[in-house]
Amino acid sequence: MKHLTLWMATVLLIVNCQSTPKARVELDKAVGSGAIEAADLRANGGLATIRRLEDGRIQLWAQAPSLTLDLTAAPAAKRIWEVTILNCMPDAVLTAHTATGQSIPAVPL
Repeated sequence: MKHLTLWMATVLLIVNCQSTPKARVELDKAVGSGAIEAADLRANGGLATIRRLEDGRIQLWAQAPSLTLDLTAAPAAKRIWEVTILNCMPDAVLTAHTATGQSIPAVPL
């Protein structure tokens, strides 16, 4: 029985080690990116995990004290978005701008 367990553990180890570094790099690039029909969202540098992405609602888990997000919304998407950022500092400040640099009001809930 010991030999069978050792053999199975060895097979599992070999199978798990088959992922290439290139595959891991591609997975790392996907962290912080998400898309739905209404929008595309990207956390620059993968510094946030997207926990929820729905039309008009975003929930993120911050992995750094400063984040830059790019949200591209479809014309039919909701005009007001609720953005929840978990794991952020209590005195965090949210600012929002259009692609042309125009400020968008960000109202804390």
